[in-house]
Amino acid sequence: GGFFDAEDCYGALNSFAASKKQNPHIPDFICMGPWFHGMWAGGSGQTFGDLDYGTPTSTWFRDNVEFPFFEKYLRMQKNLPDPALATVFETGTNSWCTFQAWPPKEAAKSAIYLGENKTVTTKPGADGEDSYENDPSHPTPYTENLSLGSRPRTYPVADQRFAEKRQDVLTYATEPLSVNQTWAGPINVELWIKTTGTDCDLVAKVIDVYPSDAPEQTPNGGSLAGEEILVRGDIMRSKFRDSWTTPSALTPGKPTRVRFKMDDVMHTFKKGHRLMIQIQSDWFPLVQRN
Repeated sequence: GGFFDAEDCYGALNSFAASKKQNPHIPDFICMGPWFHGMWAGGSGQTFGDLDYGTPTSTWFRDNVEFPFFEKYLRMQKNLPDPALATVFETGTNSWCTFQAWPPKEAAKSAIYLGENKTVTTKPGADGEDSYENDPSHPTPYTENLSLGSRPRTYPVADQRFAEKRQDVLTYATEPLSVNQTWAGPINVELWIKTTGTDCDLVAKVIDVYPSDAPEQTPNGGSLAGEEILVRGDIMRSKFRDSWTTPSALTPGKPTRVRFKMDDVMHTFKKGHRLMIQIQSDWFPLVQRN
């Protein structure tokens, strides 16, 4: 599967998890790369959007994971070793990792919070609130350039600086990180909201902000300095917060908890980068307006 597969990132991760749970004794493996849908099957896979991974990820997968897998399980070459249970590409450091469980057993659960003055913190802060006005007649776009005529497959790793400039997006960020910070596995979102209406959509985005003096270049020779690269984003329609089959309206003005799970990531926010969170209520026209 591909971490940036707009068509079915969910399917690869969750079919693997379901198979491990329901068929625990069969050979069952997962490989996740930094790919769009089908990117693993052709080309070198060294670049995607503004990112250059420095290595041909798709070629490496075909030579080192896919071919040996079929030699062993299709052609029955018994002398070949089993693959690692999880072979996963870590964006940020741009390296392949292997684990004996996914998510990795050595990964510890942790929490971050939206804090005062639009900060991101590891400690719960004092009570407070931030607000924005969402106007569905002028919806928040999911990408900077809506005139392209078709959905760019690179939007899952697109620069989000355009969104930070908008009045209908809340943006929170850490100070530059003093050490590398690695995320592995799913991201759980929990938001307390009040709204003037009876329903609203909530988009949460996790973003890696490059330093203003970042030396990395884009594949076309541009600079990544200052870019806000999307790592993971997802949307939740609030009326389905408690049940997909029994929608429930919001009570205007009443604080309400909305929770949802975003797909897994394997990403390192490097020292000197900032971790950014954005919250908005449209992802137009990727998702219909509420």
